[in-house]
Formats: sequence, structure tokens, C-alpha cells
Amino acid sequence: MCLDASLLAILLIAASGVPGLGFGRQSSLGQWIASCSLLLGALVGAPAALGTLTDGRVETAALSGPLPELTLHLRLDPLAAFFLIPIYVLGAVATLYGIRYWKQAEHPGNGRGSSDLRLVPRAGWRAVPLLHGTKDPPSPAR
Repeated sequence: MCLDASLLAILLIAASGVPGLGFGRQSSLGQWIASCSLLLGALVGAPAALGTLTDGRVETAALSGPLPELTLHLRLDPLAAFFLIPIYVLGAVATLYGIRYWKQAEHPGNGRGSSDLRLVPRAGWRAVPLLHGTKDPPSPAR
């Protein structure tokens, strides 16, 4: 359950970069949409990480990759949750700061740094603590 919420939070944070493609450099609406998506991701992810940290449970998932023997293993454990909590909280705080003190309309040259596709790698950083390396057994030869 917490792993699903963490993945949803990462997707919301990654999606927060999309409004930067459709709105101009001075669009406050684009900044608001991106900020709301990022805040929603943080509000979903932080409680999930906190729940994992306090309960001590471990959740795992395996997603099939594009190649037959490539599998992405995800694991949310208390150590990963410990690192995710400040990432979510600081991301939310930085977004709130940007809405109030670094408005897109007032900083068209560099205000877009928090609302364009550069947030996709930032969402990836949130996924790093979830990655879990295992070696899949080789499939039988045919």
C-alpha cells in the first residue's frame, strides 16, 4: 500500500513538469498547476514514507522491463523511507517558496526552473531509494 502511494507520488511529481511545455515564460497559471501537482505528490508520498518508517514493514514489487530478462525491482523499507521523507518535505517547502517569492511573471528568465521538464529527473531522485538490485535467475534455454 505504501509502495503504491510512493509510486503515485513520484508520478505526480514527474507530471508537474508538463505544464512548463504548454504555458509561456510569464504564465502564473502554469506555475500554479505545476506547484499543485508537486505539492499533491509530496502530500501523498510523505505520509506513505512516514507510515513505512513507523511500522517497520517492507514492501516489494517487480515490474517487467522492455526486454524479456529485464525486471525492475522496487522495495520500500524503513531506510528508504528515512531518506524519502526529507526529499518530499523539502520539495514541498521549496515549491511553496517559489509560489510566493519567485513568481514566474517576475522572473521569466529563470523562474521556469521549478516548473519545466527538469522536474522529471527530480522525480527520479525520489525513486532512487526504492530501487532494489537483485539478479533474476536465467530463463531456461529453448
